[in-house]
Order: sequence, then C-alpha cells, then structure tokens
Amino acid sequence: ELALRIAEAYNLPKNVKETDEIKGWVAKRPFDSSLDISKAKRLVSIDFYSLEENLKYMVVK
Repeated sequence: ELALRIAEAYNLPKNVKETDEIKGWVAKRPFDSSLDISKAKRLVSIDFYSLEENLKYMVVK
C-alpha cells in the first residue's frame, strides 16, 4: 500500500512486486511488516506527520 501511495503521489510506475513473487530470499518475510509507532508517540512529546503530509515533503530524484 505504501509503495502504491508513493507511486501515485509522484507519478511513478505502479508495478509493485509482492514478497511472495521475489525469488532467492533466504529468510521468509512476513506479509505485514508495517511499523507501529504508538510507543514512540507515547515517549516523545511531538506528533508525527500523517502519510499524506510526509509525501508532500518527500524528495524523489
């Protein structure tokens, strides 16, 4: 989902490979490897940008 959102925001190709399509990996990869930032939010006194806000500030070369 993240890769597709980035592709849409920056008019990039949307040909994303699923982890089960990539051959040659030694270790198994989980289907969901998303990052949970709830603990970080509790520990620091700042709020994190939303995905949409982060995409505005992201630099793509």
